Amino acid sequence: MSTPSTTAIARLGAGLGRRLDGQRPDGAQPLGWRCFQLGVFALASSALIAALLLLVALVLGSRGRQPWRHDRVNLLLLAAGLLMVLGALVASPIGGYQPWLAWVGLFNWLPFFWGFWGFQPYLATAAARRRVALWLVAGTVPVVVTGLGQLFLGWSGPWQILGGLIIWHVKQGGNPPDRLAGLFDYANITAAWLALTWPLLLAAFLACFRRWQQRLERSALELLVVLLLVAAQVAALYLTDSRNAWGALLLAVPIVAGPASWLWLLPLLLLAVLPVVLASLPGVPALVQDPARALVPQAIWGRLNDFNSHGQRPLAITRLSQWSVAVGLIAERPWLGWGAAAFSVIYPLRTGFWHGHPHNIAIDLAMSHGLPVAVLLVGLVLWLLIRAARQGMAGGCPGDGGPARHRHPHVRQPREHRGLDSAGGAAPLGLIQRSQWLAKPAPAKPAPHQERSAKGSPEAPLITGEESGPASGVPISRAPATCGAAMDVPLMLIRLPADMPRETMPTPGAEKSQSSMESPRLS
Repeated sequence: MSTPSTTAIARLGAGLGRRLDGQRPDGAQPLGWRCFQLGVFALASSALIAALLLLVALVLGSRGRQPWRHDRVNLLLLAAGLLMVLGALVASPIGGYQPWLAWVGLFNWLPFFWGFWGFQPYLATAAARRRVALWLVAGTVPVVVTGLGQLFLGWSGPWQILGGLIIWHVKQGGNPPDRLAGLFDYANITAAWLALTWPLLLAAFLACFRRWQQRLERSALELLVVLLLVAAQVAALYLTDSRNAWGALLLAVPIVAGPASWLWLLPLLLLAVLPVVLASLPGVPALVQDPARALVPQAIWGRLNDFNSHGQRPLAITRLSQWSVAVGLIAERPWLGWGAAAFSVIYPLRTGFWHGHPHNIAIDLAMSHGLPVAVLLVGLVLWLLIRAARQGMAGGCPGDGGPARHRHPHVRQPREHRGLDSAGGAAPLGLIQRSQWLAKPAPAKPAPHQERSAKGSPEAPLITGEESGPASGVPISRAPATCGAAMDVPLMLIRLPADMPRETMPTPGAEKSQSSMESPRLS
């Protein structure tokens, strides 16, 4: 006989299941979709739990689909993977370096090549990508809270359960001292995570701000909550004392805000950055630099030009020294590299100072796995980003029906907020998807079968307003329209797998009628 407590727990579980089933892409299995969302949410807090959940999602996402080799991008990743394996086969012992470390290092890359293909079903629609983006934002809250707590409230860890399988480091005062690290064990790792999720949070803020402008239900409360999250994450990014994180903080703003705002936003950003540049660069006349340094906090310009560490850091531990040694190692073994983790052994032998990696992903790839691997992987990412910029941002504001809206005839792009689908906002999600290999711009006029779909064909109905999840019937709320951010960029970047159902693009008439409807609340 069930008790009130067990009944309440059952209802809570059922309600959570329905919420997780919402906005599930047609090609995603229900269990895989649930595990993928929860895995993304837990990624920052527990790599162990996240890995188990994402592994289930990855296996399920790889089943019942056309073979991976049908996509040429996967063939490129296969070539890179084979070169990495070949490099591990020929790795030789150097000093304290053992060749088996090269095999261990392959797990930093090969599983993600599989994930590039296997996670695609969960990111096949704009609604799914927006939901996953919000899960990433929610999963960042523990990072920010623990980071601020360790610096200002004296929190001290490590906090761990399951015998250390799940651990939050939370070193009092930060690690290194006075640098925010939160639940991670080092400030640079925290900075990388915060920089990853910052564009997604910024896009969520723009969506909530647009809703507030339209005086929609609960929009003021949502805007207040997101505004607090924005302020906390900006503070956390600054307190990591990471120069890369500071740059990502500024760079994401014009990318997410979009070309429509550049006319006034870029001059403001340049005015804000100019004093920092004048205060930081060497060789600036004192007549100009002294007022700039009086205006800009010394913690900023001193960190940017290494003045804060002047006289304390030997040349051998600077970035330039690391890069120069790594480039020399690349020249010695350009084709297959030295093996993963070899830098941490070779660098002390040549300089007397230990560093675990060269602090540059392209150089690290080339040194560890060879120039061909570095060119393949870095080139792939650059190619995806360039295509995204050309087909999305360069096409004008997606919210105004500009050219960017008519690039892909098989992808429906309604007039709605795409802030969580932007170049900066969803690049982490969009890069997991496949880009069009031989895509050509589609004519503005849809083909006859698309016209029939837009008029309500049962094979490919045009859904406006609220739509129901494929399996659960949970309403999928759409956000209001706004102009910004290369917001359709990942839609331009991504080609849906051939074995997945595709959404249809509305005809001009259908688009007009859709834009005139009142958009429901963003859930």
